[in-house]
Amino acid sequence: MTLSLIITTCALLDGDVPLSSGKQPHAFRAYLLRCFILPQAIASKAFDEIFVVGEFEPGPGYTYLPVPSVERSSIHDSLRKRQAGTDAATGDWLVVQNDDHMLDPQALVHARPWMDDKVADVISPARWTRLRGVVGERLNGGEPGGRWSGAGHINGHGALYRAAVLRTCPWSALPKVFVYDVAHSDAIRNEGFHIVWAENVCIWDIEHMAEPWK
Repeated sequence: MTLSLIITTCALLDGDVPLSSGKQPHAFRAYLLRCFILPQAIASKAFDEIFVVGEFEPGPGYTYLPVPSVERSSIHDSLRKRQAGTDAATGDWLVVQNDDHMLDPQALVHARPWMDDKVADVISPARWTRLRGVVGERLNGGEPGGRWSGAGHINGHGALYRAAVLRTCPWSALPKVFVYDVAHSDAIRNEGFHIVWAENVCIWDIEHMAEPWK
């Protein structure tokens, strides 16, 4: 089984860029990528390939795919970048995440049984933050019965996808709406794929100075 990591970013985009959803400049995320997210991912040796897609910089241990932000929108441009990364990836499973989140060091260890399971097609991690306390705080991750009613939706900040899922339900086909993760979840379910919300697979919101949503 091969595993690809896709991180989308506009951290080094020149010019006037709207603030992030956490009301912070996107440039802060360059620090997170350089000092935390990429070093951990590369050192883990868990990924067969790592892509950083958008506005960043080349570097050792990963492939930089420059994809300009045409509309300077976290919705429109994010979908384009996710599609470009997915098109380039060759893994059996793809981890697709934003540049302000970081997988827990043990996340892939806990995810492996689900990845080997022929039933699970998407693994949606539990979302946490330490930005309001060192012990950690659980955030909304789209789990059924949580903040969103009904069947729930995939954690849009970062999730693990069997490659066939993203070939069948591409990012490029989604509506350009803020809750595109909800639309993607519906499309994936409609195609008969199985989404798993894995409590022991954790992803951390680490955006500098942000106030994460609950």
